[in-house]
Formats: sequence, structure tokens, C-alpha cells
Amino acid sequence: MPIIKEVFEIDNKKGKSPIREVIGHKNYLKWSLAVQLMRAPSLMTSLAFVIIGYYATGSHTVGGLMVTVYTISLTFFAVPGGRFVDKVGITKGLLFLLIGSAISFLLLTLATVFKAPSFILIILAGLSGMFLAGAPGGFRTLLSRIVPRNLISSAIAFDATMIEVVVVTSPLIAAAFSTIWKPGTGFAMVVASLLSALLAYLLAKGSEDNKLENESNVTESFAAPKSLWLNPRYIFWLLASIAFGHILGTAETGAYPISQAFGGGANTAAILIGVVAVFSIVSGLLYATFESKIKYSKFSQACCLLVLITIGCFSLFLSESWLWLIISLVVIGTCTAPLMIVRSQAVELEIPEDRKSEGFSLINASHSIGFGLSGLFLAILPLDGMLLSGSITGVIVLIMAPILFSEKLYKKTAQKTIENDSKLPNTME
Repeated sequence: MPIIKEVFEIDNKKGKSPIREVIGHKNYLKWSLAVQLMRAPSLMTSLAFVIIGYYATGSHTVGGLMVTVYTISLTFFAVPGGRFVDKVGITKGLLFLLIGSAISFLLLTLATVFKAPSFILIILAGLSGMFLAGAPGGFRTLLSRIVPRNLISSAIAFDATMIEVVVVTSPLIAAAFSTIWKPGTGFAMVVASLLSALLAYLLAKGSEDNKLENESNVTESFAAPKSLWLNPRYIFWLLASIAFGHILGTAETGAYPISQAFGGGANTAAILIGVVAVFSIVSGLLYATFESKIKYSKFSQACCLLVLITIGCFSLFLSESWLWLIISLVVIGTCTAPLMIVRSQAVELEIPEDRKSEGFSLINASHSIGFGLSGLFLAILPLDGMLLSGSITGVIVLIMAPILFSEKLYKKTAQKTIENDSKLPNTME
């Protein structure tokens, strides 16, 4: 197929395709390995914590509570964690957070060995989530320092592909460790965090040395308000992340009950989630390859993708046959990776230089909140209501988009920030 082939083949005008160039970048593969190792413990938790909880207490409920507390902690501490990385620097910040998470996982492993009380296991699960919360934002800031700006979209597209690999392999690794030694699932998390810390330290140290060389990657929109909450465009990306997470969560969290409604089971649900993942990978690689040929702004692209993914979610609600259901998931999957790429690139321009990690962490937290909404609505609403709620969230954000991205509101908030900043020297005298 000529289009797929072009993704990886050499482009005669530029020398290399963007994907090949980013894969060949000296530091990108190290960054990718480091960030996947950082993500692995979070993706292990759904299985690992249940195994740990059952081994230590004989109850699956404890494992479920550990997963819940970990997820809440991961979301709640995302912004403070990102702010911490901004304040102390990427090198010290990531090293502290990742080593802290490794220590907390080690304590959890020891607590499992000695079959500690339930409340200690739950507290340690929350502690590990607290340490890891700010790491994703720090890694995204680090990416902008080590990869040239023209390769960022390809880097994010390739990363989106690798995420799907880690999603599949992480629970398998946890299961493999547990067959050897039940508390070993916690030890697997320790190893992953320590290896990620080592790679992050080496990369961040190098990025500090080459900061001026990479400075063009992290430039901000100079007219943007300095406060994230005063920037209406940043607020749009936050709301878009919530809607995006909610719709994606609706498709993935709803896969099993949807499968049951159509007469399938767990294996069928896994195939449905696989459809979303495969089309996300392909569309991400294609978007990264042909991005330079797209003339529309990132905001326009995001709105178009949000419209399509909202339609896909609404189509899930209307689905009455397997064919219609698969088409709906294909639409959602096709929009997923490109929307991730557009959001990650565009939001960077709206985050002040000294708050990059905090800004990216808040975007990640918003996505997680949106994804969590799907689980909440599945618990409190009938399946049809849960499926419909995702598309309603998408429509609400699309209605607000023209207001939040209006030039008049943007200039007004920017001017107000400038006026407030100009008063500061007078108050200091």
C-alpha cells in the first residue's frame, strides 16, 4: 500500500521520513524507553495490586481499594508534582519523583511479604501514586528539550504506538513475576521505576547542557497570560482533554458491557478495544507523516477531530449491529492519536516557560478525569445513558470552543495580565 509505505520510506526532498528521523534520533529512543518504564507500574496496578491485596489479606476488595486510591492520588497530585519539577528543575525533579516511587513500591513489596494490615497497603499504594503523579509532565517537557521542534509530532505519534505495546505487556510482566513469587509484582514496579530514573537523569542532565541549542522547542506564545487559569485557550485544551478522555473511556470501559449486550464476552471486548488501538496507531503514524501538508490551525484540527470522535461516540449509542459498532470504534480509534498529537503540540504554546511540567501534568490529569467519568457513569447509569454521556460532553466542549478561542477574549485576558504585572514594581517600592 503506497500510503502506509510512505510513512517509513525515504522522502527525497527532506532525506528521511519524519518517523524514520525521530526513531534515528540519538536521544529519543532513550526517552521513549524511560517514559515507557515510568508508565509500566501504573499499567501493572490493576492486576498487581489485586494479586498483592489477595496474597496479604485474602481479599480481592483490598486490591480494588488500592487501585482506586492509587488512581485518585495520581490525579490529585499531578499538578503539585508538575509544579515541583518546574521549581527544582527536570533533572532533580524527575530523579526525586522516580526514586520516591521506587522506594514506595519497595515498601509495598516488603509490606506484602510480611502480610501487613490492609490500611498500610492502601496508604503505600496512594504514596506511590503521589510520587509518580508529576512524572508524565516532566517527561513531556524533557521531550521538547531533546527533540527538534519539527520532529515533535512524529515523536508523539511513535510514543502513542509504544503506549499500546506497554498497555499489553505490563500486566503480562506483573503476572509473570507473580508466578515466580507473589510479592514479586511489587518488585517489578521497583525495577521499572529505578531504570526510568537512571535514564531520565542521563537525558535531563544532557538537556541542561544543551538548553540553549533546544530553546526553540520550548518557546511560548508571548501574548499568552502568565496564569494558566486566566488563559482561555489553555482552558479550552483542558476541557478538550476531559471530553477526549471521557469519549475514549466510554469506548474502552464500555467495551465489556457492550460486548455482553451483543451476546459476546471478555474476549470479544478485548477485540473491540484492540480495534480502537490499531486504528489509533495507524492514524498517528499517518498524521505525523503528512502533518506538514495540513494547512489548518491546530485549533481547527482539534475541533474537526472532536466533532468526528463525538459522532463516533454517539454512533456507539445508536449501534444495533456488529458492523455499526465496529465502524463507530474505527472512527474513535482513527481520531485518537491525531488528537493526542495536536493537543500536545498546541497546548505547549499556551504554557509559560517556567510552568511547563505543571501545565502538561494538568492536561494529563484532565484526561484521566475524563476517562474516570466513563467508569462513574457506567456505575450510576444504564449502559445507553453511559454511552450517550460521552457524546454530550463532546458537544458541550465544542459549543464552548469558539468562545474560549475568540481573539477578543484572549487579548483582553492577556492585557489584564500585563496591567497586573506592570503594577508589581510599584508595590515593591
